[in-house]
Amino acid sequence: MYLCININMSSFFTRPDLDDRQFKQNPDSELTLSGATDFIGTLKTKNVEIDGTVSSFTTQSGYTLSLIDGKIQLAKPIAETIFDGNRAITQKATKPSDAGNVGGETLGDFIENFFYPPEEPLISLVINGGTSRQFGNSTVDDINWSVTKKTFPITIITVNINTITPTGISQSGVVSYTVTPSKHSPAFVSTQATESYSMNVQTSEGESISTSASISWRHKRFYFGDTSNLITTPSDNTISSIIKSHENSAESELTTSKNKSNIVVNLNNEFFYFIHPAHFGTPNFTINGLANTAFASKTITFTNIFGYQEEFLISRTNNLLTGTFTITTT
Repeated sequence: MYLCININMSSFFTRPDLDDRQFKQNPDSELTLSGATDFIGTLKTKNVEIDGTVSSFTTQSGYTLSLIDGKIQLAKPIAETIFDGNRAITQKATKPSDAGNVGGETLGDFIENFFYPPEEPLISLVINGGTSRQFGNSTVDDINWSVTKKTFPITIITVNINTITPTGISQSGVVSYTVTPSKHSPAFVSTQATESYSMNVQTSEGESISTSASISWRHKRFYFGDTSNLITTPSDNTISSIIKSHENSAESELTTSKNKSNIVVNLNNEFFYFIHPAHFGTPNFTINGLANTAFASKTITFTNIFGYQEEFLISRTNNLLTGTFTITTT
């Protein structure tokens, strides 16, 4: 008995057998096999046997069907078929000895390993809200982070103690951060404080890459001309207010020292003031290239724009000055 089955508008005939099903396809017809088709016996195409046997070495990626000993088999391709010489070289070594023993079973393996070693992912960590601050500034914001996948998939991402779920590929995001009171508002006689935030990324091959970013807190020093006599002004709060009125980039800066070269000031019947944390020490002055000791001084409790207090030393010229002066402090 023969059974007729229509496939893609063409027909063929099947005949039952004990273990197999045989069919003869009509010329120019098309056979579509959906799902899994397991050929246990010999599979040929135009009398060339296709050997799909999977051995241990074919469990790796990168193998192709090749004609070997008259059979089409899974095999590792020769270097010439996979080598792409147009890629940018990833080798960072400046001389062969620095690259070490790269290994490889073939010339193609060696070339691949030597010129194109695996690259670590690129990571970035950026703190928003300012990284160079005046004491007392407790601003909190976000940290922008990013990781760029290179050779191996990303498996672990940690940013500022936050565990990020990796996608395996390049990704980025934002996390929040806090600041420690003992860092931004330490006790008196503090010169600088730093708080760091870290990021770590690991790959499927065990690579571990880390980076960090920091916020640093410092005091400001001031240098300006003013007609007010801060030496005789009795109130520290009043003096602090006058000093803070000169809080701009031309007349103040964050610092850890009293030493500053070539302060250029234009004075019009004004005192010149140099003001800084008292624990920096007493400054020596040079005006227009000549040493000058004609200064009066006074120590106050200075309250900055963030409400933070520290003992500051005020140095003021003895006389009101007019003209342009270049002043250096040491």
